[in-house]
Amino acid sequence: MSACKQFYYETHGTKEKSPAILMLHGFLGNSKDWNEVTETLRKKFFCVLPDLPGHGRTMPLADSDYTMQSAAQSLLAVLNREKIKQCFLVGYSMGGRLALYMALTYPEYFSKLILESASPGFKTEKEREARVESDGIVVNRLKTQTMHEFITNWYSHPLFDSIRQDREKFEKLLKSRSENNAEALSKSLKLMGTGAQPPLWDVLPDLNLPTLLIVGANDNKFKSVALEMAERSAAISLATIQSAGHNAHFERPQEFLIELEKFLI
Repeated sequence: MSACKQFYYETHGTKEKSPAILMLHGFLGNSKDWNEVTETLRKKFFCVLPDLPGHGRTMPLADSDYTMQSAAQSLLAVLNREKIKQCFLVGYSMGGRLALYMALTYPEYFSKLILESASPGFKTEKEREARVESDGIVVNRLKTQTMHEFITNWYSHPLFDSIRQDREKFEKLLKSRSENNAEALSKSLKLMGTGAQPPLWDVLPDLNLPTLLIVGANDNKFKSVALEMAERSAAISLATIQSAGHNAHFERPQEFLIELEKFLI
């Protein structure tokens, strides 16, 4: 499988003096989502921040480039281009699902894994089929609504209740998300959404990398997922960010950094 040639990424920090860390954003985001965190991390780490397929400046030409398998290949190509033989791996939400897939499929590239509000996908075919159907409804909204309407509706979900508490910060988030491309998001959702991804629950016991699961204290759904994941692999430990929901690194960046650095250093 060939890597996507249109893959965009940024780097921050000094590669020659610092360990590398690959950081994967969530659905609707891009590499700049990590800016507040990498302002600190770049002093100790060489940060590699890609835009995942259909987000930011990564706009693949082929539909096949949007799959989890292809995205993983493209990210390995980025590491090879930067001459990084092994690095830390961090992923949030959609980026966390991709990071988990990469850690299980290509463990030799990574020394430690951090997943924020991420899951191994669905356990059953019935669940996956139901998600594919519901994602089809979301794709239809992308076709019929303006991007601002779609983004506003997306963040009205209870999962993001705590994000909306800081109105000024939330408005900036809405503005940045509204710059997305509807067609590209549709492809990302259809080809790398939770219903489309390879299910990973059964292979979790094979996870040998030291792994930290970070969840927000207000995110009951993913706290439950994290606890169940930890039961399946001895390599997994948990950290909870107080006063945060689904997007802990956005809501509580300093607390997120404390947990991340404590685990990595």
